Amino acid sequence: MDWDGTLVDSTAAIAECIRAAARDMGLAVPEPARAAYVIGLGLEASLRLALPELPPSRYDAFVAHYRRHFLACEDRIRPFPGVPALLEGLRAGGYRLAVATGKSRRGLERALAASGLAPYFAATRCADETRPKPHPAMLFELMRALAEPPGATVMVGDTGHDLQMAAAAGVDAIAVESGAHPPEALRALAPRACLRDVRELPQWLASLGRFAPRPTSSRAAAACGSKSSISANARRRSSCASAGRCHGYLNRCAHVALELDWREGEFFDPDGRDLLCSTHGATYAADSGRCTGGPCGRKSLVKLKVAERDGSVYYLGCDDD
Repeated sequence: MDWDGTLVDSTAAIAECIRAAARDMGLAVPEPARAAYVIGLGLEASLRLALPELPPSRYDAFVAHYRRHFLACEDRIRPFPGVPALLEGLRAGGYRLAVATGKSRRGLERALAASGLAPYFAATRCADETRPKPHPAMLFELMRALAEPPGATVMVGDTGHDLQMAAAAGVDAIAVESGAHPPEALRALAPRACLRDVRELPQWLASLGRFAPRPTSSRAAAACGSKSSISANARRRSSCASAGRCHGYLNRCAHVALELDWREGEFFDPDGRDLLCSTHGATYAADSGRCTGGPCGRKSLVKLKVAERDGSVYYLGCDDD
C-alpha cells in the first residue's frame, strides 16, 4: 500500500508545504495540482517536475525549507477515517500488509509511530533506501521480504506513480480517488479497480472471494544442473529456441553478490524479456547476460557453459572456473 493520500489524509498538506518552500526561496509557486502531482516520487524527480527552474545546487536548501514547514503541520495529519479498522480487518482476514512510499525512512517511522498503524505492516520500503517510484524496486524488495509472488500481490495507491510501479513489477494495481491524482488520470492507466477511497477495498476483495490474480502466460524454462556453490538456471527464449540455442548464467547479481530470483526459479521481468534482480532492480539481457538497466553499470552476469540435448539442459562449466 501507498501511504500519503491512500492511508493518510496528507495530500493537501504536502502540496502546500512544497508551495510554501518555493515562496520562501523566491521561486515561481507551483499550482496546487502541480505540487500534488509529484507526491510519491523521489526527491530529484519531484523537484524537476514541480520546480523546473530550481538548479540542483539549491535542492538541499529547498528541502530544508520544505522540512521546516512539514514538521510544523505534521502532528495534524491523520489517517483517513476508518483506516485503522480497515487494516485490522484485512490483517484478521489473513492478508499480509506492506507499505511502499515516497517518504524517507525517518519520515515514515515518525508517521507510523504517530498514527499507531505500525503493528499492521509486515514490511515497509521508502524512497531513500531503494529506487523511488515508479521504478518497481520497492515492490520487488517487498515481495522478496514477504516471500510472495506477483500473482498474489496487489498495489493500492492514489497516484499514477503507484500504478506505473505496479505495472513494471507485474502486479495488479488498485487505484483510490482520495489523493493526489484525479480519477480520470488513474483510470487511463487501467488499474484492476478504481475505488472512491481505500475503505472500499474489503468489499472489492470480498467480491472475488479472496484476491484472485489474473492468469499469466506460461513460460517454458529448463533448469541447469548445479555443482557445489554454483546455482545455475537457463531458459530458452522463443527466438533462441528456433536456433537451437540456450543460455545459462551464475545466479549472482553483478551489482551486489545476491541471488537474482525473488522466488526459486523466477528470474524474468514482467515482459519475459530480461533477467531481473529482485533486490535492486538490475536487468540483464537474457541472450548475453549484459546489464541493460539499473545499478549494474557495464557489468555482466557470469556466463555458464551449457548444452541442450533431448529437451534437457546440461551444465558443462563456468567462465569463473
